[in-house]
Amino acid sequence: SGITAPFQASGTAAAATASQADLAPNVGAAVALQGDTLIAALSDFATLQWSRYAGPVPATPEALNTTANWTPPTSIGPRSAANTETSLVAGAGGAYVGYAVDAGAGQADFVIRRFDGAAWGTPTVVAKAASKPDLYEDPAGRLHALWTDAAGLRYRYTTDAANATWSAPQTVATGDSFGFPRLAVNAAGSGWAVWAGGAGVRAVPLKRATVYAGPQTSVTSTDSQATYKLGVPRGCVSPGQGFRVTLTWKRQKRKGNLFVKVRRADFYLQTKRLRADTAAPFAYTYDVKPTQRPGSTITLRARAFIKVRHGTSPKKSIRAKVRVCG
Repeated sequence: SGITAPFQASGTAAAATASQADLAPNVGAAVALQGDTLIAALSDFATLQWSRYAGPVPATPEALNTTANWTPPTSIGPRSAANTETSLVAGAGGAYVGYAVDAGAGQADFVIRRFDGAAWGTPTVVAKAASKPDLYEDPAGRLHALWTDAAGLRYRYTTDAANATWSAPQTVATGDSFGFPRLAVNAAGSGWAVWAGGAGVRAVPLKRATVYAGPQTSVTSTDSQATYKLGVPRGCVSPGQGFRVTLTWKRQKRKGNLFVKVRRADFYLQTKRLRADTAAPFAYTYDVKPTQRPGSTITLRARAFIKVRHGTSPKKSIRAKVRVCG
């Protein structure tokens, strides 16, 4: 066993080789070229380590596959024994390793570390309670992450040149097994996520999320205690786009009104609760799936929990529909 480096060095002829560099630990491995430096990330079930090629250049396949030409593996840190996927990427934005760490209760978080040329920086959590993660660096140097969790197949990307700020996660697909998810993205931020699903190999387009900035309208509901308004887009929203909804209220001025305020608002998509907001202003940003059918309708609901002067706290629901462009 080991990490085999099937590379052809510049200026050499293609040739077959049966050699391999046995760089333990070797449960999982990944390699990347950062500038003139070839680095390898090496995993066993509990520890992530790394090594650097230090052999002759130009390298031959035999030189790359000679253990003595690699530095002794050095620890990066502990990792999740149940999630051994390791991603090593390098490019204009630097070199990064992505892997899973134990987060307790049988869960694992997906983290990344940046290579400074000599060592690896502190871990940054990209996704909590994540499985099957993949990391990609586009030609512009921005990072992109793909993983699965309870919500489905999830995606996010960095929004700054330093790769320090991440976009909000998008759910790009649901209702499948999502075997071996992988992604690739171009410099403009457009790409694809692919996976092995129940019906074979599946793919979904990826793109940087935008937020609806068009005109708004309100769905209004009134009872003896207050008037409630759910603010939603007046125009259509695009697949892959986000849109913000808000719940506001105004107390009715009448004698004996027990209404005090809305103390909580739950936001739903169809019948699934997505957020419980306990502080005004009550708002939620919905993400339209990239696979959402053009011309379809998104049904959403806000449920207000009302504080009263005494007695049982009532609830009020408002429903709205938002059209998908197409």
